[in-house]
Amino acid sequence: MPARLTGFLFLLVTAIGWTLNWSAMKVLLREWPPLFSRGVAGVATAVLLGVVTVFMGENIRVPRKYAPRRPLASATKFAWMGFATLCMKWLSVSEGTLLAYTMPIWAMLLAWSITGRKPSAVGFCALALGLAGVVVLLSAHGLSFDSCKIAGIGFALATPRRGSASSTSPSTSPS
Repeated sequence: MPARLTGFLFLLVTAIGWTLNWSAMKVLLREWPPLFSRGVAGVATAVLLGVVTVFMGENIRVPRKYAPRRPLASATKFAWMGFATLCMKWLSVSEGTLLAYTMPIWAMLLAWSITGRKPSAVGFCALALGLAGVVVLLSAHGLSFDSCKIAGIGFALATPRRGSASSTSPSTSPS
């Protein structure tokens, strides 16, 4: 099978998996508490991926040079998953997904403030368009900001914006 076709198949499986995940989590939240439902999904996925990896003959040990990064990477991933799941208690699936995946917008804001760079005109226009798009999509059913919706938005935006501080450093590899 050509590499390009394989890549498209992986992309298709990922997109379908992510799409089903958000809807399934919303249904699970009716029965289970948010962090328990996310924890069960995480453990089940880790076991499944571990079995597939061993079955394929891959080494599952993390190289020693990445050991110092593991706690931070794990904490940010777990916080993202937890906060994104908590936000779905108060937001619709579409609103939670939209806010959770606006990371590039918030990473740009953090990178400007952390690195001390001044935003270019193009960067500022891109940021304005991105935020305007979020507002338009969130206001599909009218803008209503009751306490529950504000809590959901807060949890969605509290997800760690990993990589934003180092994204401008060419010597830092993304993790």
